[in-house]
Amino acid sequence: MGYPGAPTLAVLSIGGPSDTLVRHWQDAAIVSEWNFCAIEVGEEAASDTELPELLRAHVPEGTHLYLAQRDAKVSIGEIEDVREVLDRLEICLASDEALNADDVRSWNLPLLDELVPSGHVGSDDEDIAAVKQRLAENEATSLELRAEIGQLHAIILAMRNAGADPGEGEHTQPTFVNDFNELQFSKHWQSVAGTPGARAVQKTITEIYYLDEPTQSHVEGLLHTLLPGMRDDPGALRSVLNAAEKQTTGKNCLFALSKMCIAYMEHRVASGGLDDTPLLALDYARCVQRHKLLEDAYASTLETVRASEGRTSALEIEVSLAFEDALIAVLRDGGKRGVSLHKGVMTQGQAVAADTVQAAWQDMLQRGNAGFQDFLAHWTPWQTWVSRRQARLAAERKSQHPMN
Repeated sequence: MGYPGAPTLAVLSIGGPSDTLVRHWQDAAIVSEWNFCAIEVGEEAASDTELPELLRAHVPEGTHLYLAQRDAKVSIGEIEDVREVLDRLEICLASDEALNADDVRSWNLPLLDELVPSGHVGSDDEDIAAVKQRLAENEATSLELRAEIGQLHAIILAMRNAGADPGEGEHTQPTFVNDFNELQFSKHWQSVAGTPGARAVQKTITEIYYLDEPTQSHVEGLLHTLLPGMRDDPGALRSVLNAAEKQTTGKNCLFALSKMCIAYMEHRVASGGLDDTPLLALDYARCVQRHKLLEDAYASTLETVRASEGRTSALEIEVSLAFEDALIAVLRDGGKRGVSLHKGVMTQGQAVAADTVQAAWQDMLQRGNAGFQDFLAHWTPWQTWVSRRQARLAAERKSQHPMN
């Protein structure tokens, strides 16, 4: 997916991938409806015959092009080799300085004054300042959320290190129990209590309560978002109940929880709940896309296992457990932290399952990165988000520049 007629932001990564910076810039470009391109440059840039072709194809005239060195260890010679290639092709850089992708200060777009939604072209300085402030607030909100999640995990870890056991008393219960209790006492829940969807949610939460502590810790961050969201938003509650009711028997509670979270994320983006936090909306979109890729791989793998001559029920169970654990992992952060596979001595079935999931995970990341913008072009919640934003910007322009 591209934005015809829109400007292009491009970054050349020198010395290795600059994943964090690239992802940060890509999200900002998508929100502002700019085209974006990231090219990783090898060590021998001067003799790389493919690099000029890539640059000609993906760096059109007028592109805002930046160099990003992986870290401070990248040599001046490597950077100069890239500059020489650009000079030969008469491609100009937007900045003479190569950004250090290992420095968080480089994550802020150098051209922030220019990176505004396409509908704002020709706006005055106050418009630009407002966009800058909104982007800064969105980023601050995202950082605050991550900090809160980190604090919650620290509290949970401290409780468990002190010997806390969910079965010993109310004060040592998993912290998500309080969230679920508050949900059940809310007026929105009372209106649906006893329905098949509500019973399905209760069953899932009950099964999670009796899981071991490492698995509970794996899902607590998601539950701390999902349960309060269901309590405060009747639309989110309905979406989650519908998703829970549709789950077929034979799937464990982790798979059911992942589908409930997907329903919640889709509702939040589509309903306007994230209109003021576009980067969080993109995080949710990325989670939904990658969950679908991994879920498809899960279904395909189960078909293969069931059709194989050496199929055993034990192997099928191990594959299911490994994939369902991975489906939870991808929802926590879109796959940035990877998947935690079984450690220690493994049975043959566990080893096969771990290798299978690891291969599926890497394929999911590759296909997810390559197809993310195309996914956004066809994902209804995001297109609804875009339509609302365009309407809001048009209304703002009309109010600021009334007809004479």
